[in-house]
Amino acid sequence: MGRELTPAAVAVGSSLALLTAAATAEPPPPSEAESQDVEAPPPPPSDVPPDLTVDESPSRFARESPWAERPVAAELHGSLGGPLGAVGVAFDLTPRRDFAWMIGAGYEARTASARLATLIRLRLPITSHFATGSEGGLAYGKHDDGVTCGEPPCHPSFRWEHAAFGYVGLLLEGRTRSGFVYRWSFGAGAILNVVDFECARCSPSAEPSLWVTTLPYTTVALGYALPW
Repeated sequence: MGRELTPAAVAVGSSLALLTAAATAEPPPPSEAESQDVEAPPPPPSDVPPDLTVDESPSRFARESPWAERPVAAELHGSLGGPLGAVGVAFDLTPRRDFAWMIGAGYEARTASARLATLIRLRLPITSHFATGSEGGLAYGKHDDGVTCGEPPCHPSFRWEHAAFGYVGLLLEGRTRSGFVYRWSFGAGAILNVVDFECARCSPSAEPSLWVTTLPYTTVALGYALPW
């Protein structure tokens, strides 16, 4: 005959069966009252104020660059060999943030004469208020190579009473939202009407070399830009 189970063994077996059933049973679905008590997670933070829709926010929050907000600038130039001479004043007009047209007048100390110039600038914005780029244009005025004669033998000296110059260069430029303008440019110019020279102490066959007709330059400009 088999061994009869004691009451204690029967109780232990019943407890194990109940624990196994509780572990494998699926929890009951929450009641309607419990579902209403559970709060939904908060929405992710947004930079758009609650009174605006997402479609409206770009037009309200997009900000123009300083070149677009202040497209007209009055500038003071100081230069070595630059289009406006040693010192000059100019107006910089910016119809687009990557394009500008400059017109100005200056004074060339070497010839003690006026200089007129116009340039076009192409900007490549790096940040909202700083850009690099290039410039090129034309200038008009007198030119003298500055060669003097101390003791013989003396070198020829070339001058132009009416010289037309072509310039090309690179630039670094900034414009703040308050209107302050700063620029550094450098490059080279060349006399376009080379054959119109006058020469002192020259032989009949003397002609100006590239060292005379090519003019390296560097310019620093400071100014203030006005809102349009």
